[in-house]
Amino acid sequence: MKTHAKVPGKITIPSAAILWAVMVLPGVSKGGEPGGPDPERAEKVFAKAYPAAFEGRESKDKTVLFKFRGQSFVYDDQAVKTEDKIMENPDLQDTLVQPYPLGAIFGPLPADADPGRIRSQPLMEILYGAKEEEVVSNLVVVGFCGRKVQFNRQQGAAAALEAVGKDLEQLEKQRPELKPYIEKLGGTYNRRKIAGTDRLSAHSFGIAIDLNPDFARYWRWDTKRSNYRPEEFPVSIVEIFERHGFIWGGKWSHYDSMHFEYRPELILLATEGAINQ
Repeated sequence: MKTHAKVPGKITIPSAAILWAVMVLPGVSKGGEPGGPDPERAEKVFAKAYPAAFEGRESKDKTVLFKFRGQSFVYDDQAVKTEDKIMENPDLQDTLVQPYPLGAIFGPLPADADPGRIRSQPLMEILYGAKEEEVVSNLVVVGFCGRKVQFNRQQGAAAALEAVGKDLEQLEKQRPELKPYIEKLGGTYNRRKIAGTDRLSAHSFGIAIDLNPDFARYWRWDTKRSNYRPEEFPVSIVEIFERHGFIWGGKWSHYDSMHFEYRPELILLATEGAINQ
């Protein structure tokens, strides 16, 4: 199994005074769409996050393109998009525009602060498999906290989940009160669309895991969304996932607190100095 892109260094947990409007909510680029990291920085991040797939950056007619496994992706299409259009048809810059905050955060969350919820499905298809049979062929069985689950071996995702499981087992020994959160799982691979959309879920690519649904808060289930607080979920569990390249759906205003997905590029962007090593 290939070595995954583990995020180096110790993550410093920010205090309760995170300024969400500054850290998460984006500015606006000259093209009229939300601004993100410049192409040079994004190139370093993608190269480090996906070394087996990323093939470099090029320019064509003043358009910056990133290549993954022989296919080119526009970094910034300069289009002015509504929030719905960004979700439906993002360029690569759109997927990075909201910085993912590491460690502890505190609610309530601002509307539409969804770092990592914007995904490029064409890129995921290149990284993990376009058709269902291709994704299935990339699935391997991973030991996770005493159970066997299926996860995608491409891009180091399965290796990363296995490392998470080992760390969680050690955490559980030290803090047995956390066992209920991980003793039952909501699942990993599941070929399905995101509720209310035509977009494939991250579970469809075998790069996401849901922990115990009995302890979950999900925005579509809730009648009282305004009382959601991410700090109610054990931050020690979140930190372990983040250490190995996963983001947590509990940090979205459209929250899904049982959901973790492998997005090492976002963790690398959030980790100071990681892209310079």
